[in-house]
Amino acid sequence: MVDLIHRINGAPVTHEVLREAAEMEVLSVRMPVLSATELTAEKLRALDEHECDYGRLLPVVRALREQVDWPTVRQAIEGNPYAETFLVLLERLGVVAEQSH
Repeated sequence: MVDLIHRINGAPVTHEVLREAAEMEVLSVRMPVLSATELTAEKLRALDEHECDYGRLLPVVRALREQVDWPTVRQAIEGNPYAETFLVLLERLGVVAEQSH
């Protein structure tokens, strides 16, 4: 599955974001690809009272869990209660290591 992203959480994709992305071949086309950490952080930052479907996120996060820098994600989502609660759920399910709260 490939998502073409023109805006991330309402902000345009900048040259800086693209510089930080790894270039990979996807379906025979070389393109910038966000890191698993950045992708996870952005998906969690998008959670709010109107968009809070943990069931849709769980398979994605499970598939990426070994590639994600979880301390970086925790810092990126700080202050978003929906994202923070999802991380607690991930801990309880054993998807990520528990963090002291």
